[in-house]
Amino acid sequence: MKNQNKGIFINSDVFEPIKNLSLGQKGELLDAIFKYHLGEEVKFSDKITEMAFSFMCIDFDREKSRIHERKLDISQAEWASLRSSVFERDEYTCQYCGKKGGRLECDHVHPFSLGGHSVPENLVTACISCNRSKGAKLLSEWRQ
Repeated sequence: MKNQNKGIFINSDVFEPIKNLSLGQKGELLDAIFKYHLGEEVKFSDKITEMAFSFMCIDFDREKSRIHERKLDISQAEWASLRSSVFERDEYTCQYCGKKGGRLECDHVHPFSLGGHSVPENLVTACISCNRSKGAKLLSEWRQ
């Protein structure tokens, strides 16, 4: 079993039967989830663990209506590079509250969901607290 989409959704409805797996089976199941997520081949030592895995993992393509999948206007590699350069430009400091370091995110000042683009002029470093509270709002809406 191999994941071509490199994304999984853990179906929470199946956790009840999974609690009956042995510790070894649970470890194998967890290992399989990580391998599957990374696009590696997944093999199982027993049918029970394989069945539990198949109930837990659903390809993103089959669940697009239930899962928010991050869409970018640039490739993942370009995003990683751009994000790093924005952090460096902003000296690893939240541009909204001034917090330095910690867990930082790259925020679209004009939200991507509202037509903003992933370009340096529209991106700033934000601490997780500011970025999550701002969400998909314009600065004028958020600062009210």
